[in-house]
Amino acid sequence: GKLLREQGGIGALVMDFVSLSRVERSFGQAACNALQVHIEALMAELKGSVREGDIITRDERHADRYVVFLGRRRDPSLAFNTADLRRLAERVENQLGPRVVRLILPYLREKSAVDLGYGFLLHNPVESLDRQVRRLLDDCIASAELRRRLRERDEREALVEIIYNRRMWTAFQPIVEMESVRPMGYEGLSRGPRGSELESAGALFGAAHRHDESDELERACRRQIF
Repeated sequence: GKLLREQGGIGALVMDFVSLSRVERSFGQAACNALQVHIEALMAELKGSVREGDIITRDERHADRYVVFLGRRRDPSLAFNTADLRRLAERVENQLGPRVVRLILPYLREKSAVDLGYGFLLHNPVESLDRQVRRLLDDCIASAELRRRLRERDEREALVEIIYNRRMWTAFQPIVEMESVRPMGYEGLSRGPRGSELESAGALFGAAHRHDESDELERACRRQIF
């Protein structure tokens, strides 16, 4: 509140670890608590990489959500630019995202485990600081939801292109007769485009399941195999 009043505005990042609640529902509180210890360590590491004066805290309304309130700018003479805030959000997302995905991999197979949004609030001298801070958080949460939906849209478009253009490739696994050591047949294993995020079978079919395109993908894979 003091930063908001003195600077005339304040920026924030929100990191929502959306997978923790699903881990708890499926595997219990002990598994979720173990992951939470690792998340706290990541937050401590993040604190070492942000600016002095930035405040990292957990959202009191949501145990799986963390907030970074951005402190005073390094050079107040420079004009405020929302693109700088967006780039900071992307940098933090790239720093945390893959590591959190690896943490939850034993429990859930997800492409993204962190929803990250950002926002900036102009100070209103006649509104309570508490209400203004909550409005800032709500704006960041809306930003995170929008960014997630855009990622999902990009993923669906990439998936549709793969299916329609039949850009899958097939790895043939021989089925061998033990006595003669001769192939009796082959199992066709479908993969996405080489070098893409959807190359592995888990990523490809997981995306198809998320976007309700499983039947279309399986038909395209059968045609490709034949």
